[in-house]
Amino acid sequence: MRKILQMIRPLRRVGLLIVLSATISSLLLPGAVLAAPLSGRQGPGNCRWIHNIQYGQTLESIANYYGVGVYALMQANRIDNPNWIYAGQRLCIPAGMMPGPGDNNGYPPPRPMPGGFYTVQPGDTLATIAWRYGVDVPFLMRLNGLTDPNCLEVGQVLRVSAGDGGGMPDQPGPPERPTPQPPVVQPPPIMNDWHAAYYNNNRLEGNPVFERNDGDINFDWGTGGPGGGLGDDNFSVRWTRDTYFAAGNYRFYATVDDGLRLYVDNKLIIDAWRVQPATNYFGDIHLDSGNHNVRVEYSEDAGGALIHLTWNRY
Repeated sequence: MRKILQMIRPLRRVGLLIVLSATISSLLLPGAVLAAPLSGRQGPGNCRWIHNIQYGQTLESIANYYGVGVYALMQANRIDNPNWIYAGQRLCIPAGMMPGPGDNNGYPPPRPMPGGFYTVQPGDTLATIAWRYGVDVPFLMRLNGLTDPNCLEVGQVLRVSAGDGGGMPDQPGPPERPTPQPPVVQPPPIMNDWHAAYYNNNRLEGNPVFERNDGDINFDWGTGGPGGGLGDDNFSVRWTRDTYFAAGNYRFYATVDDGLRLYVDNKLIIDAWRVQPATNYFGDIHLDSGNHNVRVEYSEDAGGALIHLTWNRY
């Protein structure tokens, strides 16, 4: 019995070395992303093809190449973990699946199907569509402006022939002519200047001492005046302006020291014709689209003199 045990011990060591070598070899064979060329011939049983795994291939890359789902390959080859494959392993490609583009394994190349377009169906991959039409995946990607071969949607229409210059299929005839639109009428330019008449009294009476164009009604003369022959007190000004307004409600804002009257199309909007310190006012009016006349009348009695005017639509 002792002699038998002495004979078995070396055999056990050899077996352990074999198992350890196999384990180390499987760990040193990483699953890379890039696939090597696929090869095979008609396989036995339910296998359409037999594929010999090359170093660096993964189950996913092989499945994509043949247009097969990873799960279908795992079922056909009784693989529990998709990462547990190794170089030299023979895979069964299930019957009914197509080989990848550019490798017909001795079979005649596929005959292009009629029509220049194809509508993506459930289960389609770009590889299977390319094989069906006798082209390759990069060609279809360039032709359809695709950046990712895995991003397809059911119902998506792909161009599969560069020579077909027609439009997408199922289009309802020529496009309808657009309904002629009336020309866009541009509003007249907005006049930026006010015509101003300056009077040497606070009642706008007689002839103005001078007239000029003012860009804005935005003056703070303090205890002085406009000059030009007018005194620092007891003067008045009338500003008029024709301005284009879009239709809408408008609010006019004014700050004045002393008196103010504001008219729009001769309608009095603000009536503050009195001696007063700087005071804020506003008035509202609805205007139709078009040109409207705005008139501002101002009077200065004595002391400080200022007037500011603006408006907006609301």
